[in-house]
Amino acid sequence: MKARFIIISFLIFTLFLLGCNKAQTSQAVSQDPFEKVYNLDPQRKFIGTQIKDVHFSDIIKGKTINFDQLSDKIVIIESFSVGCPACAEGIKQYNQIYDKYGSRIQIIYVNIDPSDTEQDIQNIKQKYNGRDWIWVKYSPALQDFLSSFKINGNEITYIIKDNTVEYADSYAVPLSRIENTLERLLA
Repeated sequence: MKARFIIISFLIFTLFLLGCNKAQTSQAVSQDPFEKVYNLDPQRKFIGTQIKDVHFSDIIKGKTINFDQLSDKIVIIESFSVGCPACAEGIKQYNQIYDKYGSRIQIIYVNIDPSDTEQDIQNIKQKYNGRDWIWVKYSPALQDFLSSFKINGNEITYIIKDNTVEYADSYAVPLSRIENTLERLLA
């Protein structure tokens, strides 16, 4: 009798859990999966944060850029490393964005791997026909910026307008998400 009660209780509990899971699944299907993931992204906490007193050393042009000098443009900061296949695909996508929006935006491709050399970065830029946006090699001077914004992996993206973070994610996202954000900010 006791074993029968336990089995019936277990079945009722299992059916209850399946019913709850079904309700959650139907809600998840109705929401765009990219939106669901993006809404959970920890980088979003930086939206609204000001970026100040940051300098980037552009290894292609051989000069240092003060971030404040870019306040007249929409700035995209993207983290990468040379050995990252998704980052190489990202270069192709950012080429499309750069070609479309040109002088209205500035892309800063920030290398996060201390073992990547300037030559490695120039080689990947050349291999994927990377445009002449700002290419930044990892350096200890950049560490405060990377730490402050929790940029500790590849494909972390920030879109900044008037020195304020307007968009942030830490996932490879569809090109359309970046373009939609740019269209909104450039309107």
